[in-house]
Amino acid sequence: MRLVESKSRINAQSGFTLPEALIGLLLAAVATGTITETLTGILKRSYIMIEVTRASDESERFASSFTQTGKAAIDWMVYPNRAAYLADPGRNITTTGNLLVFEDQLPDGTLITELFEYDPLAQTLARYENSLSERRSLLNHVVYSLGHTTLFGQDLGLVQAHWNVQSTYERLDFEAYGNPLRMR
Repeated sequence: MRLVESKSRINAQSGFTLPEALIGLLLAAVATGTITETLTGILKRSYIMIEVTRASDESERFASSFTQTGKAAIDWMVYPNRAAYLADPGRNITTTGNLLVFEDQLPDGTLITELFEYDPLAQTLARYENSLSERRSLLNHVVYSLGHTTLFGQDLGLVQAHWNVQSTYERLDFEAYGNPLRMR
């Protein structure tokens, strides 16, 4: 008889009451929600950093290519836009504009033309090689830098470009300069 009493006493003492179980479930739900919210925040911040870094890297590569091309160039011309360049490349040269042409000459005499074109409607900055049909790279979400009405300019032999890239989260400002060989 004692054996039956002790078994029922043990069974009565083990387990959780309904309020205890509900409190346990509530605490588990709060902990899970907090962990989920924290991980979601970390992932969002990581995504933001990745996008801003990508936009910055692309613009830095563009600025570097501009600077390197400018350093190697034997000549350059700035045009108001593509139409002015195509209409008469010899007469439509200006000091500021949205199309920049660098010319370089290889040791064997081959002429290489690098073109940088900003399209304000599409908000793109493109780099072409030898003609406007051979695009090498494209930068999106580009707008003029504050205080500038064109992307390219020249002043005292220094060719320059100023632009902003608008990522979803941040506006990045870039400048690039080139000092062609004939000006050094």
